[in-house]
Amino acid sequence: MRGVRLLAAALVAADGLQGRQTPRRASCRVRAGAGFGAPKKAGTTKARRKRPRPPPRAAPARPALDKWGLPVAEPEDEDAPRDLGARKVSLEAPPVAVATAGAALAHAKAHPVDLGDPRLAVLHLDPPVYRVQGFLSTEECAALIALTASGRCREMPKAAGTFAAGEAPRRTSTTWYARYREPACAPLLRRARALFRGVPFAHFEELQLARYLPGERFRWHEDAVPPSLLRGGDGGQRVATLLVYLSGDGDEAQGGATCFRDLGAPPPLRVAPVAGDALLFFPAFHLSGRPDDRTVHAAEPAKAEKWVSQLWLHEGPYPPCILDDNPHLE
Repeated sequence: MRGVRLLAAALVAADGLQGRQTPRRASCRVRAGAGFGAPKKAGTTKARRKRPRPPPRAAPARPALDKWGLPVAEPEDEDAPRDLGARKVSLEAPPVAVATAGAALAHAKAHPVDLGDPRLAVLHLDPPVYRVQGFLSTEECAALIALTASGRCREMPKAAGTFAAGEAPRRTSTTWYARYREPACAPLLRRARALFRGVPFAHFEELQLARYLPGERFRWHEDAVPPSLLRGGDGGQRVATLLVYLSGDGDEAQGGATCFRDLGAPPPLRVAPVAGDALLFFPAFHLSGRPDDRTVHAAEPAKAEKWVSQLWLHEGPYPPCILDDNPHLE
């Protein structure tokens, strides 16, 4: 009898233990099923979708520059002018007297030129380009050409560029530097000073003389000094170019015209050489001294021997550095 009672008590205890454990096991199954793959009812949750990532943005293209900060010449630069839109204003029927274009030029506060000079003819308004008619006489042109054979000038090797050897492939002409006080240079320098409203002689760079044999040329280039090369006490930026033709009669068959790639309606502005006439333009026209890349120009291949003289006006006193014993005129 006692054994029967013990067996019954053991069965009751077992049933109580099972009743307490069952809810815990069921609860664990529910929690596990909810988080790890239990069947989901339609519409109860939103399926997660991976959004496609946008493609990486390409870095903006930068113009290639050589180690002197100048644009690397590209084949398309040889032929096609750039579309500058409103940045340029061309005259419809050049040349025009300064009096006709005076109002359009009056806004130029940095203009260093005497607009009352009767020899000036306007070829382009913005940026200004002038022809200075009869700047030198035939005899004065011949004296400058003869100076190159006198032994008193310095002939530069063809490998020498305007600012560095990197420009040499663009130019095939021969260049000489002349002293300020050479008698043959005096007429050009004094008339240039008068044309530029009496600026000090010290602002003029050393005078260059250049010869182009048939087939020689100077490819697209700017006359402005690259800003990275400007140093204190070097005269600062070139603000004006005075290019004097020492030979030529305006005949297109002789070649050697000065061409501005981005000025004028197509075809671009071209100026044929006429002995004694000068071409005047502004590589850095505004007071900021920032180069004006609209003045990119070239000397087209010469078909007959061509002679020119080049004189640059700087914004400050320029210390001569090409020739020894070369003081400025007073």
